[in-house]
Amino acid sequence: MPGTTELSDKAALCYLSAHGFDMAVQPGVGGRIVSLSFGGVDVFQPDARPDAMRVFDAGCFPLVPFSNRIRGGTFEFGGCPHTLKRNWDGDEHAIHGEGWTSAWTVTHQDDASIRMWMASAGWWPWTYECSQLIRLMPGRVSLSLKVTNLDTSAMPVGLGFHPYFPRNDQTQLQFNAAGMIEPMNHGPLQVEPLTPTTDFSQDTAVRLRDLDHGYAGWDGVAIIRQPEEGLEITVRTNASPAGAVVYIPPSAPFFCFEPVSQINGAFEMDQTVETGLHALKPGESLDFSVAIDVEKRPDAPDRKDSSA
Repeated sequence: MPGTTELSDKAALCYLSAHGFDMAVQPGVGGRIVSLSFGGVDVFQPDARPDAMRVFDAGCFPLVPFSNRIRGGTFEFGGCPHTLKRNWDGDEHAIHGEGWTSAWTVTHQDDASIRMWMASAGWWPWTYECSQLIRLMPGRVSLSLKVTNLDTSAMPVGLGFHPYFPRNDQTQLQFNAAGMIEPMNHGPLQVEPLTPTTDFSQDTAVRLRDLDHGYAGWDGVAIIRQPEEGLEITVRTNASPAGAVVYIPPSAPFFCFEPVSQINGAFEMDQTVETGLHALKPGESLDFSVAIDVEKRPDAPDRKDSSA
């Protein structure tokens, strides 16, 4: 994605290695994952320039306290209007919350896990804190967020993760959803029926699509097949209802499948629509977890042991 944003803190990396996984995490730059591999094969699109201190186009970053966009940064909640400052020069809307522009503090780290923490800094109208836990497990990477409302009034919350997966001519994606949501520049957002272009209920070659769409009624399971690398990746979430975003930019070496608790357009849709947007009372917390299961074919090459 083009554009830049001002990010704080240093570009120091934290490394995890366990159960065949290798991961680099950059707490000071949005609490993001810079790279993730399994048996030497990239699961996430790696960032070749982590010193550039930008979160887009590689790795994975947390979406806190909302996902996707809020039109023009303006919305109403609890009968009161709110306006957010523009937080990225590549978009006219408020985008992806503020977790990705924040420096996260490491509160625990070992070979197989890292826990980080951040607090709101005045950009969001409410005061809150958020913890992020990343764990490497046998055949699985677990990603979790927990946000707590520290304010004196209820606040809206949506959570998610924004991973970038490598993409080649053979990469396939499959998941089931009840409906789709057009990009924000198409006008007022609503949940619409799936079309042949937006339907991934069967294994679909990613190279055939050019999308930046939201999905409602996702059943919580998505399968990414990388035949060339011998990997099958299954993305699962505990959210109910669950939403997702699929971003497939033309000619890019990556694509995104973003599991989220709140669908695109939640801040502007009719209240009768099940958006997944939570209203947290003071002191209440919301948890959101994603499991990324990785399976490697027995005959797949082990790049970690290869001299190539």
